[in-house]
Amino acid sequence: MKSSMLSLVTSLLKDWIPSEASVAIAEQSRYTEYLAGQYDINIQPGQPVPQGSVSNLVFQYKRHIGRNVDNSVFGRPYYGIGYPLETEEGCVGALTVILPPNKRAVTNLEFVTGYREHVWQPIPVEEIAYFESSQKKTWFTTASHQYSTAFTLQSLEDRLPPRFLRIHRSYIINIGYIEKIYRDVSSRLLIKLKEPAGCILPVGQSYVRNTRWVLGF
Repeated sequence: MKSSMLSLVTSLLKDWIPSEASVAIAEQSRYTEYLAGQYDINIQPGQPVPQGSVSNLVFQYKRHIGRNVDNSVFGRPYYGIGYPLETEEGCVGALTVILPPNKRAVTNLEFVTGYREHVWQPIPVEEIAYFESSQKKTWFTTASHQYSTAFTLQSLEDRLPPRFLRIHRSYIINIGYIEKIYRDVSSRLLIKLKEPAGCILPVGQSYVRNTRWVLGF
């Protein structure tokens, strides 16, 4: 596929994708075109397609791919929707629409089943203040109780509604429970929750940029 055709594809995409979306087109394991939107992961034309990216998965499986990618690939997490660009000879390119990680194309969870004191209980997600990964298990906390769950943080990140935000490799919080955001004496960004009382969670350094972008400060 010639570069002039790729430019035409990206210009057509402007008419239907959200303004926050970026678009990347790759050929033969390198990016050839990149249209930066409001959510920009700074891909450069000519840059190799990295392992673990949505474009790489499209080349690997030669089919539509939609998934979250963490910040280990481009230094910023994103939700990518990738499409193979095919000729009669097969897949020759990959087109990826890049969105903020909270823009998901899967069904959101309405409840999470937790385990506590030998009992399983479905808890509506709006009652959950935050999720935590600790001691090789995943936990979630409401205003009054803590439960374990069979979900991993990665699977939860893909399924929780937009009110939930990954702020650390070990924490996903419910934005509605935020009381305040501030820095401590060592300039770490901290989030204090309204409930449970006294709960303060750190924002991981690699998550600061996205946290500020999502919360708008």
